[in-house]
Amino acid sequence: MGKFGIGIMANDTAMDCEGIYLEMYDQGIDPAIIRKEVQKQLATGIGVEQNTEFWLSLAFVQWHIGHVDEDVKVIVWHIVDNDIDLDLWRKMKITKKEVAYRAKLLRELKFRLQFENENPRQPGDDTYEMYPESYYE
Repeated sequence: MGKFGIGIMANDTAMDCEGIYLEMYDQGIDPAIIRKEVQKQLATGIGVEQNTEFWLSLAFVQWHIGHVDEDVKVIVWHIVDNDIDLDLWRKMKITKKEVAYRAKLLRELKFRLQFENENPRQPGDDTYEMYPESYYE
């Protein structure tokens, strides 16, 4: 699992999630089938704690296409509300400033998930900007 920044999408799992999901989505495959395949390929270990990067990135990609599974929302809210992701980051001995920035991004994601995306990405739309720069940093 490679991390290259603090952003939600700044790790190998998130980039793989985005790539696999959007490739299948652009082929017109049903989001429920896509989710099963992405989860089969990327969710490792047992429990939420071993898969925070997967759940966070899945929720973000699903939000951008306008289809977030309810159980995914609940899992992400659990991760954010219980500092599960932040606890993992703190163990990596990052600075307090970096932890605060990660916490801000997590709160933004949780907030987004409360609402439908009014302008979701459509299949095959290569011009849709999925993420603000901050999610890749």
